[in-house]
Amino acid sequence: MNHRVPAHKRYQPTEYEHAANCATHALWIIPSILGSSNLYFLSDDDWEAISAWIYGLGLCGLFVVSTVFHTISWKKSHLRTVEHCLHMSDRMVIYFFIAASYAPWLNLRELGPWASHMRWLVWIMASVGTVYVFFFHERYKLVELLCYVIMGFFPALVVLSMPDTEGIWELVTGGVFYCLGMVFFKSDGRIPFAHAIWHLFVAFGAGTHYYAIWRFKCKKGVSGPGPVSVPLPKCSQATSNQVSNKKLIFMEMSDPSKHFGSTVCPLEATGVQVLCLSRGHVFG
Repeated sequence: MNHRVPAHKRYQPTEYEHAANCATHALWIIPSILGSSNLYFLSDDDWEAISAWIYGLGLCGLFVVSTVFHTISWKKSHLRTVEHCLHMSDRMVIYFFIAASYAPWLNLRELGPWASHMRWLVWIMASVGTVYVFFFHERYKLVELLCYVIMGFFPALVVLSMPDTEGIWELVTGGVFYCLGMVFFKSDGRIPFAHAIWHLFVAFGAGTHYYAIWRFKCKKGVSGPGPVSVPLPKCSQATSNQVSNKKLIFMEMSDPSKHFGSTVCPLEATGVQVLCLSRGHVFG
């Protein structure tokens, strides 16, 4: 570990720290590509596919840009202009990654009339952060850190207020990983391999959030892609509720075969259709 530098200068890692900085994010490039592709193939419609693309680009971009920057900083440090541009890109992509991480939560879930504006506000915040890095890169490090914290927590308030709480605990856990990692983010020169440890916390946080999104998609896929209209078979035992022709009975079920087996016959009617709603779909 080298000595700590003033706030307006950049810390110069040791050879071992350089190697750790590269490895701790390069390790996750291929898994992030495969995971993002998996989310895309699990998409049921165009909006889900777009959200998967946005999230995947943010996730992959974070690890790729970080790895390239740290590799150039280690092996090609004499290319000062290239290194400086990549360092700014490394900081800018964090804003894009934060915005992209919220895309599945904000785009695919029900939001209130005011909360829906967060879908676009989060990208405005990312743009402002990018402009800030362009003009004030490495000048006010505490302000930069504060920008990351605000952008990470502000959309989370909207997500936590959603009626659908699926995956909320994973979202909170991922946020805790990021917050703990920030302790190491600005501890170069104080803690050995501080930046590499920060990378690991980022990977754990991103992995936790990915798991929440993946689990939501898989559970939805098991339940079914959407509403299915099936004919109701005739039966000999009538129930207390008689239903006229051309009406729809709304039933929420996970396995229609359990309700329409040979021994179960809920209604005696002719031409009646039952609309089976897969779990997770709400009809107003």
